[in-house]
Amino acid sequence: MEQERIWWLIGRKIGGEATLDELRELEELLKQDAALRYRISLIEPVEHKKRK
Repeated sequence: MEQERIWWLIGRKIGGEATLDELRELEELLKQDAALRYRISLIEPVEHKKRK
């Protein structure tokens, strides 16, 4: 369940739909999972490129 929630929050963040509370929740969850945090770091450059 937690993994589903994390990916749902990531989708909201990438889509620009995440609330401030959701972004905070995602940050806390990522602090607890170094491997997932690394995978997300690989997605972030694509996210920033997409928004330009």
